[in-house]
Amino acid sequence: MVDLEAYLRRFIVTYRWDPTIRTFTETERIEVMHDFAVVNHFLGALIENDEDALSHVAIDSVLYDRLTQSISGFKSSLPLLFAPDSRLVPLSAYDLDGWAKSIGVRIASGRGIPLAVVTQEASGGMFIDDEDDLALALFELDHEKDAKITDIHYYEIATFPQELVTEREFDLRPSLYFNKLGIRARARELGWAEINSRVKPVKSVLNVSDWISVDAILRSPLVRWVEYHYRSDLNFEPLSQAELLYQRNVTLATTPFLLALRSMSHAAVQPDNIRVFLADDRGNRWEGTIRPDPIEEQQVFGATVYSRILWLDFTGPSSEEEWDQINTLTLHVVRQDRFARADLTWSIAP
Repeated sequence: MVDLEAYLRRFIVTYRWDPTIRTFTETERIEVMHDFAVVNHFLGALIENDEDALSHVAIDSVLYDRLTQSISGFKSSLPLLFAPDSRLVPLSAYDLDGWAKSIGVRIASGRGIPLAVVTQEASGGMFIDDEDDLALALFELDHEKDAKITDIHYYEIATFPQELVTEREFDLRPSLYFNKLGIRARARELGWAEINSRVKPVKSVLNVSDWISVDAILRSPLVRWVEYHYRSDLNFEPLSQAELLYQRNVTLATTPFLLALRSMSHAAVQPDNIRVFLADDRGNRWEGTIRPDPIEEQQVFGATVYSRILWLDFTGPSSEEEWDQINTLTLHVVRQDRFARADLTWSIAP
């Protein structure tokens, strides 16, 4: 569905009753710029270096200061928008939040116009193929009747997604907003198996009580989105099916983890002997549920080592705003048959 209101021309028309002909006659017609017209005027003013025109369509003082200090410098920060070998394609404003999520940004006003920057040869209209994308620009508008631009979110597909950086000081904050476009572009180069391994940093502790190792993965929306795509890729299914399953099943209502235990004690991997808690740096603590996989056995130098995967779910932080307030998250794995606890901590990026 396309939000046509964002693209249709609108007018304020004044009528006056004419008693001689017994009808209303039009006396004044003033065009009210629709959202796309605002963006169109903004881009036109940038091309013409027209500061006066920009003042009518850019409201935010920070954005306007950036423009007036150096229009040429501002344009250079959005190079593909003005490149001679690319063209702009207006996308569906109805799915503005979906486009915002695809590059990992939030539109505070909930109102805006998304534009794709594509190659001149790219076909299609508002539903273009990811492979044609060069960049995505989201023009955020305010809530006023005569809308003005408050911010511009711009992402070039060639930029390496920070979600795929493997050596990082902080852990990524769980969110529904992450760089889908950039990750899909890298998956075409590296494959979904490599992408799957990059988004799953493992937290580990060794030799706690009779546990040889305790490993955990925080299965954030990013991790689960990649898992759906990796599974679709393995099964030769269209990636649109993966996106559909993700949209249907993944929210922030629960915080899932994968927990892997290894021990030479059979009792150490039994869920009846374990409780799990999730705690944040605000003093909150939640107890989770456990769904166990079958036990696996391995012979190591004549000794039996037991391994088991436990799938954990917590009804912890349930909104973007709650996650924004969290700096550290700790998973506590507590034995019930002896005095032992393993603690695994995520330091979330500020």
